[in-house]
Amino acid sequence: MGPIYDWLYRRACRNRAFGIQEHYEFIYAHPFSPPLPNHHWWYISNEEVVGIATDENKKLLHVIHGILGKYRVEDQPYQGKTGYKYFRPLKNTEELTENTLGFWEIHIDPETGLPLDSE
Repeated sequence: MGPIYDWLYRRACRNRAFGIQEHYEFIYAHPFSPPLPNHHWWYISNEEVVGIATDENKKLLHVIHGILGKYRVEDQPYQGKTGYKYFRPLKNTEELTENTLGFWEIHIDPETGLPLDSE
C-alpha cells in the first residue's frame, strides 16, 4: 500500500509483540505563524503533527504528517527517502538556516496512501 502504511503496520506489529499500547489524543493546533490558508492541524505529540490541506471548496487535497526538527540533514527523517521531503518553519522566516525549527513533512495522496511525489 505504500511506505507510510508499511511503517505504520510494522510499528503496530512491534507494539503488539512487546505489549506497547500507543494512544494518541489529537489536539487541534495552529503550529505555524502565520497560519496557512486551507490547512487544518492537530498535534499527535509534542514532536508530531497531522494535517489536511483542502481547496477553497473544502475538497481534500492531501494529508500531511510532520515531525519536529531543524532544517538540517540530521533531523530529516531517513534523509527524505520515505517521503519527508518538505520542511515548513514554525515562523515564516526570510531565510532558512540549519537552526530554523519546524516540521519535516510528508504529503500523502488520500486516495492511494502514497507520498504525492512518489513514482
